[in-house]
Amino acid sequence: MNSEGGKMNEDIEAFLSLIYTACGKIEEFLSSSGVDISGAVEDLTDEMRLDLSRFAMYLATAHGQMTWNKAALISLIYGEDLTTESIHKAVDEACLLDGGYENMVPPAFQIIVMYDRLMLSLGIGDQPVYESCLGLYDMIGTRLISYDLRPNRDVEVDFNNFMNTLRNHAIEEIRTVGQEEKEPEEDMGDVSFYGGKKQ
Repeated sequence: MNSEGGKMNEDIEAFLSLIYTACGKIEEFLSSSGVDISGAVEDLTDEMRLDLSRFAMYLATAHGQMTWNKAALISLIYGEDLTTESIHKAVDEACLLDGGYENMVPPAFQIIVMYDRLMLSLGIGDQPVYESCLGLYDMIGTRLISYDLRPNRDVEVDFNNFMNTLRNHAIEEIRTVGQEEKEPEEDMGDVSFYGGKKQ
């Protein structure tokens, strides 16, 4: 399964394994600390896999042509062999091309930032996990763009906007640590795909 995608993208495959492993450990830590994320995601690792897959699907189909090497990379991320037809169907079902995707913050990334914020408030750790997530998103996006025979400015703009959205969300959340009085832990059931809190 995913043999072609794995051979071409061994670096991404290794990075995915690290991030998925980190997600499992983060969920265990949050659970043991009494932080409930079940209202936001059923499984953080599965949500990260879905979020990364949707990002790749969006970038691969928004302004360009789906190709076999793009499909191979998306299959690697998703964990199943996908055809170009099944990818287009998934894009339609998730309404990824309805507008504004590049301005959304995926649920798993929100949880990761929340975890980093908690670690910082406790004085634990020196390398935020969200930075590794950004690195993985950047690697996937750059690889997908490289598969286009001709540079597509629209794809590059959407990619940069998406990365800036994630980066700005993390910075905004992390920078306020220590600036407010400590409050009881929140239930994460109000996490929205669009970032921030639901009203």
